[in-house]
Amino acid sequence: MILNYVCKPSGLYIMSKADFDPLAMQILKEKQPRVLERAMPLDLDDLAENAFPLTCYDAILSKDGSILGLITFADQKLPIYTDDLDECSLPATEGTIIIDKRLRKIPTRYRFTKAHEISHWILHRRFYSPYNMPFKFRNTGNSYIANRQEAVGRKNPVEAKTDFEWSEWQSDCLSAALLMPACTFIPTAQHFITASGSENGKLTYGSKVSRGIMSEIAKIYEVSPRSVEIRLSSYGFFN
Repeated sequence: MILNYVCKPSGLYIMSKADFDPLAMQILKEKQPRVLERAMPLDLDDLAENAFPLTCYDAILSKDGSILGLITFADQKLPIYTDDLDECSLPATEGTIIIDKRLRKIPTRYRFTKAHEISHWILHRRFYSPYNMPFKFRNTGNSYIANRQEAVGRKNPVEAKTDFEWSEWQSDCLSAALLMPACTFIPTAQHFITASGSENGKLTYGSKVSRGIMSEIAKIYEVSPRSVEIRLSSYGFFN
């Protein structure tokens, strides 16, 4: 897939929030069109392994759970841990995604992390690949990205300063747009809000009604209520 966005001198795409819904629509229309017909969970395994040449594994990525997932842009050995938390490595080919196996206990976090890594492949393959010099991973010298828990608070356009932080923000935005496509999310939200008796088509932030609606929508898409909340806010559904 060829993306026609302007790049920074470093090779990172320059993107705004308005870019992600159209991009997600383009990807889903080509790769998994049925999710554009009605609100439903995105089949991430199919998207990764059939729509894109990606291979997904579960493994322990850190002793303390600080690394949620990673994706490699070159054939190399990736650092993982055994179940006894001994250091080891996994020989992996380009396009391998590893999600921390402990996230299986938090299905919505597991799904968002996988979507996040797929989004890195779509958006940042050229930026991080050693085969497209000088676009090589700048923090470690390795051509893979580790999605760290500690970076969550910096993955937004207000706090992001480095290319790495911008790439994390971009991947989060595309993940949300893929998991909750605008063409189904907006009418679904409108349906629930109207059914709640709202007179102006909006929700009161933090109210019991809004929490209930976020929970219902989250079940449909198999995402977290927090992800739904961010999506609702981005479309102006809160008073």
